[in-house]
Parts: sequence; C-alpha cells; structure tokens
Amino acid sequence: ESVKGNFDLAKLGELWDMRWLMPTDDQAEKFHRSMLETSRAENNDGYLDSFPELTLTADEINGLHDSIDVDNLMFYGSNPRKKPSPNQPAFSSLMMNPTAFLQQYGAFFTVGRFVVKLYIIEGMFPQFGKLDRSSMVGKNGLINAAAKACQDWQNGNRSGAGKYPSTYPPLAANSKPDICSNCGKKVESLSQCSRCKYVAYCSRDCQLSHYKEHKMICKGLASMSGK
Repeated sequence: ESVKGNFDLAKLGELWDMRWLMPTDDQAEKFHRSMLETSRAENNDGYLDSFPELTLTADEINGLHDSIDVDNLMFYGSNPRKKPSPNQPAFSSLMMNPTAFLQQYGAFFTVGRFVVKLYIIEGMFPQFGKLDRSSMVGKNGLINAAAKACQDWQNGNRSGAGKYPSTYPPLAANSKPDICSNCGKKVESLSQCSRCKYVAYCSRDCQLSHYKEHKMICKGLASMSGK
C-alpha cells in the first residue's frame, strides 16, 4: 500500500518495508540513533545490513518529502560484482550466491513517531533491468512513498495502518508481555529479555530462534526507557 502511485516496482526482485511506531517523536529519534550506533560498532551489521553508507547529493536531499528528518536519514548500498554470462565458469557463483551480483539499497529515517527501515534489491534476470539509486531516493522513490504514508497515518488520513498486531506491542509502565515474541502463543509465564524487557519467550528454543531478529533492536528498545 505504501508504494502505490508513481513508484516503479518493475526493477525490484525484493522489497522490505519495516516500521516502528513510538509513543513520541523524541523516542523515535532516540531509538533510531541507538540502533545506528550499535550497527556501526559491529561493522555495519544489523541495521545497516553490512553495507557502506552512501552520501546523498544536494538534488536528492532537495527532492525528499518534507516530512523526513534529513539529519536522521541514512542511505546505504552494495557494490555488486559483475554478473558472469552463462557460458563463463564463474556463472556457478552467481547461482550459489546471487545477492553478491545484484544491486541493493537501503535507508532508514524518522517521520514523526515512525522509525522506518527500507531495503530493495534488483531482480536476478536481465528483464528486470538495472536498479539505480533513484528507485530509493528519487522524487518518486520508495523513501518518499513510505514517508508520505507514515505522515498520512499520523495525520489520521490512512485507516489501514495498524491492522496487524506488532511483535512489540506498547506496554504500560511496569507491565510484562504475555505473548511469546517468536511463536505468538499467549502464555502466563514467560521469560523476558533481561536487557530491554519488551519481549518474552515461552521457551529457550523460541528465544534462540528469535535472537538474530531481536538483536538488531534490543538496545534501541532498552534506550527508550533508559534501561
């Protein structure tokens, strides 16, 4: 729904759109900066998907939707290897690890109470065409499409947002989660994450299964309550 309109989906092999909705604008910024700090300390793993950060041009900055906090916008991308032709020996490498040969871009930023993380990758086959950065940061790119959707929702102009429950539902002060953050089961006795206290698990297996996903945002969640 967020990318309807002028955004061109034809070149994409995959698109990820993740959002965290915080109680206040300040908490959204604090969460975002904590996540960025953690990722940079771990060689850009997690939040930055292990890719180098890219610098936006003046024209790209001027073309951003006015709801975006430019100071909190981070844009990054891959440096893909040249695709071998089917008759070259290296073609087997393309089939085994195709993402190494495909252009990928990502961005994360804040729009009011929203923290947004976006990721796109070009299609594997030639008919998809070459993915360039305008698909992400151009006037009709994904960043602007997602930002407008977030702004509309906060202004009460989108009724579809919030239809599906979050893995991290808002908690009242001193309350405890009652749903396993991995399998979704509602259980009376759950083991909370000792760091952020926002997630809990019904078993050790669920905690281990969810660790890679939760690791990316644990510190950010903890920072919201000063833990």
